[in-house]
Amino acid sequence: MPKLIAVFITGALLLGIGLPRASAALVTVTTDTSWRSIAPAGNLEGTPIGSVGAAWEAANPGWNSSLLYDDSAANGWHDSVSRGPDMHFNSWIWSEGPQFFGPTPSYFRTSFFVAGIPTSGLLDFIVDDDALIYLNGHLVVNDTNNTATIQHDVDVSAFLLSGTNLIAIKAHDSFPFAGRGANAESFALRLDAEFTPVSAVPEPGSLVVFGAAIVGLIGYRRGLARCPRHP
Repeated sequence: MPKLIAVFITGALLLGIGLPRASAALVTVTTDTSWRSIAPAGNLEGTPIGSVGAAWEAANPGWNSSLLYDDSAANGWHDSVSRGPDMHFNSWIWSEGPQFFGPTPSYFRTSFFVAGIPTSGLLDFIVDDDALIYLNGHLVVNDTNNTATIQHDVDVSAFLLSGTNLIAIKAHDSFPFAGRGANAESFALRLDAEFTPVSAVPEPGSLVVFGAAIVGLIGYRRGLARCPRHP
Protein backbone atom coordinates (compact mmCIF):
# COMPACT_ATOMS: atom_id res chain seq x y z
CA MET A 1 0.00 0.00 0.00
CA PRO A 2 2.71 2.59 0.82
CA LYS A 3 4.26 1.77 -2.53
CA LEU A 4 1.00 2.52 -4.34
CA ILE A 5 0.53 5.79 -2.44
CA ALA A 6 4.05 6.91 -3.31
CA VAL A 7 3.56 6.07 -6.96
CA PHE A 8 0.22 7.92 -7.04
CA ILE A 9 1.63 11.05 -5.41
CA THR A 10 4.65 11.05 -7.69
CA GLY A 11 2.44 10.69 -10.75
CA ALA A 12 0.20 13.51 -9.56
CA LEU A 13 3.23 15.74 -9.11
CA LEU A 14 4.63 14.96 -12.54
CA LEU A 15 1.26 15.55 -14.18
CA GLY A 16 0.90 18.91 -12.47
CA ILE A 17 -2.16 18.03 -10.38
CA GLY A 18 -2.47 20.68 -7.70
CA LEU A 19 0.12 22.95 -9.32
CA PRO A 20 -0.72 26.47 -10.51
CA ARG A 21 -1.26 26.74 -14.26
CA ALA A 22 -0.40 30.14 -15.72
CA SER A 23 -2.80 31.36 -18.40
CA ALA A 24 -1.85 33.64 -21.27
CA ALA A 25 -2.16 37.37 -20.71
CA LEU A 26 -2.19 40.30 -23.13
CA VAL A 27 -0.80 43.82 -23.10
CA THR A 28 -1.93 46.21 -25.84
CA VAL A 29 -0.01 49.35 -26.80
CA THR A 30 -1.65 52.04 -28.93
CA THR A 31 -0.69 55.54 -29.98
CA ASP A 32 -1.90 58.47 -27.89
CA THR A 33 -0.73 61.91 -26.83
CA SER A 34 1.44 60.49 -24.00
CA TRP A 35 4.01 59.34 -26.57
CA ARG A 36 7.11 61.52 -26.40
CA SER A 37 7.96 63.29 -29.65
CA ILE A 38 10.36 65.71 -31.28
CA ALA A 39 10.70 67.24 -34.75
CA PRO A 40 14.19 68.72 -34.91
CA ALA A 41 14.51 69.48 -38.65
CA GLY A 42 11.43 71.57 -39.49
CA ASN A 43 9.24 70.73 -42.49
CA LEU A 44 11.14 68.65 -45.05
CA GLU A 45 8.14 66.99 -46.70
CA GLY A 46 8.46 65.48 -50.15
CA THR A 47 11.97 64.12 -49.55
CA PRO A 48 12.98 60.46 -48.92
CA ILE A 49 13.00 59.40 -45.29
CA GLY A 50 16.60 58.22 -45.58
CA SER A 51 17.80 61.68 -46.62
CA VAL A 52 16.52 63.60 -43.58
CA GLY A 53 17.37 63.64 -39.89
CA ALA A 54 20.78 61.96 -40.14
CA ALA A 55 22.66 64.73 -38.33
CA TRP A 56 20.19 64.80 -35.43
CA GLU A 57 20.24 61.00 -35.12
CA ALA A 58 24.05 60.96 -35.03
CA ALA A 59 23.99 63.54 -32.26
CA ASN A 60 21.39 61.56 -30.28
CA PRO A 61 22.61 57.97 -29.93
CA GLY A 62 20.16 55.78 -28.07
CA TRP A 63 17.01 57.62 -29.13
CA ASN A 64 15.72 54.38 -30.69
CA SER A 65 17.38 51.80 -28.44
CA SER A 66 17.90 52.97 -24.86
CA LEU A 67 15.41 53.37 -22.04
CA LEU A 68 17.94 55.70 -20.42
CA TYR A 69 17.95 58.17 -23.31
CA ASP A 70 16.76 61.61 -22.21
CA ASP A 71 13.41 62.34 -23.87
CA SER A 72 12.51 65.08 -21.39
CA ALA A 73 11.45 68.63 -22.14
CA ALA A 74 14.95 69.75 -21.25
CA ASN A 75 16.20 67.82 -24.29
CA GLY A 76 13.51 69.20 -26.61
CA TRP A 77 10.97 66.36 -26.35
CA HIS A 78 7.28 66.83 -25.55
CA ASP A 79 3.95 65.00 -25.67
CA SER A 80 2.50 64.25 -29.11
CA VAL A 81 -0.58 65.94 -30.53
CA SER A 82 -3.66 64.04 -31.64
CA ARG A 83 -4.65 63.92 -35.30
CA GLY A 84 -8.00 62.39 -34.37
CA PRO A 85 -9.41 59.23 -32.74
CA ASP A 86 -9.35 55.77 -34.28
CA MET A 87 -11.31 52.63 -33.32
CA HIS A 88 -8.34 50.27 -33.78
CA PHE A 89 -5.29 52.40 -33.09
CA ASN A 90 -6.89 54.63 -30.41
CA SER A 91 -5.46 57.86 -31.85
CA TRP A 92 -3.57 59.20 -34.82
CA ILE A 93 -0.65 61.32 -33.64
CA TRP A 94 2.09 63.68 -34.82
CA SER A 95 4.74 65.67 -33.05
CA GLU A 96 3.12 69.10 -33.34
CA GLY A 97 1.66 71.69 -35.69
CA PRO A 98 -1.45 71.82 -37.91
CA GLN A 99 -2.31 68.66 -39.83
CA PHE A 100 -1.13 69.81 -43.25
CA PHE A 101 1.88 71.86 -42.19
CA GLY A 102 3.40 69.79 -39.37
CA PRO A 103 7.16 69.37 -39.06
CA THR A 104 8.58 66.29 -40.71
CA PRO A 105 10.38 64.03 -39.99
CA SER A 106 9.01 63.47 -36.49
CA TYR A 107 10.38 61.06 -33.88
CA PHE A 108 8.37 59.22 -31.22
CA ARG A 109 9.12 57.08 -28.14
CA THR A 110 7.08 55.14 -25.61
CA SER A 111 7.65 52.22 -23.25
CA PHE A 112 5.46 49.40 -21.96
CA PHE A 113 5.81 46.58 -19.43
CA VAL A 114 5.50 42.83 -20.02
CA ALA A 115 4.85 41.13 -16.67
CA GLY A 116 6.00 37.66 -17.67
CA ILE A 117 7.55 35.66 -20.49
CA PRO A 118 6.64 36.99 -23.97
CA THR A 119 5.09 34.41 -26.29
CA SER A 120 3.93 36.45 -29.30
CA GLY A 121 3.67 40.00 -30.59
CA LEU A 122 1.78 41.39 -33.58
CA LEU A 123 2.12 45.00 -34.71
CA ASP A 124 -0.23 47.07 -36.89
CA PHE A 125 0.58 50.55 -38.15
CA ILE A 126 -0.55 53.23 -40.56
CA VAL A 127 1.54 56.21 -41.62
CA ASP A 128 1.44 59.10 -44.04
CA ASP A 129 3.91 58.46 -45.55
CA ASP A 130 6.95 56.46 -44.32
CA ALA A 131 8.13 55.05 -40.99
CA LEU A 132 11.05 53.27 -39.40
CA ILE A 133 9.78 51.37 -36.35
CA TYR A 134 12.15 50.06 -33.68
CA LEU A 135 11.38 47.63 -30.86
CA ASN A 136 14.07 47.48 -28.19
CA GLY A 137 16.60 48.81 -30.69
CA HIS A 138 15.71 46.37 -33.47
CA LEU A 139 14.35 47.74 -36.76
CA VAL A 140 11.11 45.78 -37.19
CA VAL A 141 9.50 47.94 -39.91
CA ASN A 142 11.44 49.62 -42.71
CA ASP A 143 8.77 51.47 -44.72
CA THR A 144 10.41 53.70 -47.33
CA ASN A 145 7.99 53.59 -50.28
CA ASN A 146 7.28 57.37 -50.34
CA THR A 147 3.53 56.90 -50.03
CA ALA A 148 0.94 56.26 -47.33
CA THR A 149 1.16 52.75 -45.86
CA ILE A 150 -1.01 50.52 -43.70
CA GLN A 151 0.17 47.11 -42.55
CA HIS A 152 -1.21 44.49 -40.16
CA ASP A 153 0.20 41.57 -38.19
CA VAL A 154 3.91 42.34 -38.38
CA ASP A 155 5.42 39.56 -36.25
CA VAL A 156 7.70 41.11 -33.62
CA SER A 157 7.64 38.18 -31.19
CA ALA A 158 11.40 37.64 -31.32
CA PHE A 159 12.13 41.18 -30.10
CA LEU A 160 9.88 41.38 -27.04
CA LEU A 161 11.46 41.33 -23.58
CA SER A 162 10.27 40.46 -20.11
CA GLY A 163 9.98 43.72 -18.20
CA THR A 164 10.15 47.17 -19.78
CA ASN A 165 10.16 47.44 -23.58
CA LEU A 166 10.86 50.45 -25.81
CA ILE A 167 9.12 51.44 -29.06
CA ALA A 168 10.76 54.22 -31.11
CA ILE A 169 9.55 55.66 -34.43
CA LYS A 170 10.87 57.89 -37.17
CA ALA A 171 7.94 59.01 -39.34
CA HIS A 172 8.12 61.26 -42.38
CA ASP A 173 5.81 62.84 -44.95
CA SER A 174 7.80 61.85 -48.02
CA PHE A 175 5.28 61.81 -50.91
CA PRO A 176 7.07 63.77 -53.66
CA PHE A 177 4.19 64.55 -56.06
CA ALA A 178 2.24 67.12 -54.06
CA GLY A 179 2.77 70.75 -53.23
CA ARG A 180 3.88 71.77 -49.76
CA GLY A 181 0.95 71.61 -47.39
CA ALA A 182 -1.02 69.20 -49.58
CA ASN A 183 -0.03 66.13 -47.51
CA ALA A 184 -1.39 65.25 -44.07
CA GLU A 185 1.29 64.14 -41.61
CA SER A 186 0.04 61.41 -39.27
CA PHE A 187 0.98 58.10 -37.68
CA ALA A 188 -0.81 55.38 -35.69
CA LEU A 189 0.29 52.06 -34.19
CA ARG A 190 -1.08 49.11 -32.25
CA LEU A 191 0.95 46.30 -30.67
CA ASP A 192 -0.67 43.24 -29.09
CA ALA A 193 1.84 41.32 -26.97
CA GLU A 194 0.90 38.00 -25.38
CA PHE A 195 2.86 36.64 -22.44
CA THR A 196 2.81 33.97 -19.76
CA PRO A 197 2.66 35.54 -16.28
CA VAL A 198 5.38 34.39 -13.91
CA SER A 199 4.29 33.40 -10.39
CA ALA A 200 7.15 34.05 -8.00
CA VAL A 201 5.54 32.21 -5.03
CA PRO A 202 4.01 28.71 -5.40
CA GLU A 203 0.49 28.22 -4.07
CA PRO A 204 0.23 26.45 -0.67
CA GLY A 205 -1.54 23.49 -2.26
CA SER A 206 1.39 23.00 -4.61
CA LEU A 207 3.85 22.90 -1.71
CA VAL A 208 1.72 20.28 0.08
CA VAL A 209 1.65 18.04 -3.00
CA PHE A 210 5.38 18.48 -3.53
CA GLY A 211 6.18 17.70 0.12
CA ALA A 212 3.91 14.65 0.16
CA ALA A 213 5.56 13.33 -2.98
CA ILE A 214 9.04 13.69 -1.48
CA VAL A 215 7.99 11.96 1.76
CA GLY A 216 6.35 9.18 -0.19
CA LEU A 217 9.42 8.59 -2.33
CA ILE A 218 11.69 8.50 0.74
CA GLY A 219 9.42 5.96 2.46
CA TYR A 220 9.29 3.86 -0.67
CA ARG A 221 13.08 3.75 -0.98
CA ARG A 222 13.46 2.83 2.71
CA GLY A 223 10.97 0.04 2.24
CA LEU A 224 12.99 -1.32 -0.65
CA ALA A 225 16.15 -1.16 1.46
CA ARG A 226 14.52 -3.32 4.19
CA CYS A 227 13.27 -5.96 1.76
CA PRO A 228 15.36 -9.19 1.76
CA ARG A 229 17.36 -9.70 -1.40
CA HIS A 230 17.13 -13.10 -3.08
CA PRO A 231 19.81 -14.46 -5.32
